[in-house]
Amino acid sequence: MPKNTKPIFIVLVISGLGPGGAERVITLLANCWAQLGWRVTVLAMDSADTPPYFELAPDIEVRRLHLLS
Repeated sequence: MPKNTKPIFIVLVISGLGPGGAERVITLLANCWAQLGWRVTVLAMDSADTPPYFELAPDIEVRRLHLLS
């Protein structure tokens, strides 16, 4: 990241992180932005205690909101 630039923080919101097209796109975007040095958080509305279906970089924070059963 060039000097004198502010850090970039981004939050992605999705219903869940199971298998699916939107889930795959969220994963691709999150991984790409994390690789650029951005701080990425994924908010999932589900309450699954399982890891995301698609692999996310270890520095991406995943928060489950437990809004869907």
